[in-house]
Amino acid sequence: MNFNKSKSLKETFESFFKTKKNTDVTFVIHGKELEAHKLIVTSRSPVLEAMIYNDLAPKNGKHLIGDPKITFVDFENFLQFLYTDKCEMNAKNIENLLHLSIFYDVEFLTQECVKFIKNSLTSENIFKYAEIGLLYSDSCNLLDICISKLPEYLKNISFSFWENNFEKWISPELALKIVEKCPRNKNDTEDQIFKKVYEWATKIKDEKNVLTENAKMALEPFMPFIKFEDLEPITLATIVKDNNLLDPEHFSDIICKAVKRFNEGQNGILLEWKKLSTIKRLVASSIPASDYRQYRLSHDLSDLERSL
Repeated sequence: MNFNKSKSLKETFESFFKTKKNTDVTFVIHGKELEAHKLIVTSRSPVLEAMIYNDLAPKNGKHLIGDPKITFVDFENFLQFLYTDKCEMNAKNIENLLHLSIFYDVEFLTQECVKFIKNSLTSENIFKYAEIGLLYSDSCNLLDICISKLPEYLKNISFSFWENNFEKWISPELALKIVEKCPRNKNDTEDQIFKKVYEWATKIKDEKNVLTENAKMALEPFMPFIKFEDLEPITLATIVKDNNLLDPEHFSDIICKAVKRFNEGQNGILLEWKKLSTIKRLVASSIPASDYRQYRLSHDLSDLERSL
């Protein structure tokens, strides 16, 4: 037997993977065989260890891999990582590789997959990977990474992504996670998030594939996580009011606070919002005319009017 004594451990394991020398276990992936070494693969994956060293393991040492999500090439690529800590990662195979890493409980590979995705995030794929992160939220932090990066892209995208040449709106579960966890800044993130989720609510379809007609009903699960007081006055006066998302008195409180905040915090606020008639119209339109005088007195609206 010839030995290359100058080989490093890494080179030796790479050689084992390529030459299949002294293999003692076989995986059959969709009918195609792939040989491996028990010691190596079971030391990297507790799932493979349980599969190979159990009383019900096939006597001939051939283990069937019938996972419909993967191909033979995917599994071979996965095995290469078990041997060498490296494998082919690209946009086409990363989803399957992440799936294999989680299914076979190879945490180091999971971390490498998430790192690759994090460095590959764009406005075009962030929601696709967020959906994958939601699916594997118990096993990795991909969802949290996508949500934390979302404010960078939020202004120019909808809550959708393209898949197989079709626009796909994100799931209700993901939309709720975004509204709940997406970082807010001091500028306009809250308003952007609200507008995006409202657009999403008007586009999604129910279980019978029918467009949702009642935006208020679709938005109900999101209401506790929306900071209405941080929305732009124009958003409150249009989307929120037109869809009756808040009861009249709550809406009046919110619109007054929003206008006052914008007046104090932004020099470039639209002149329209400085007009007393506009404030009166917005507030008065949200409550019965007969109650407006009493509302004005009890809420000290005069202070707000004088500040504008």
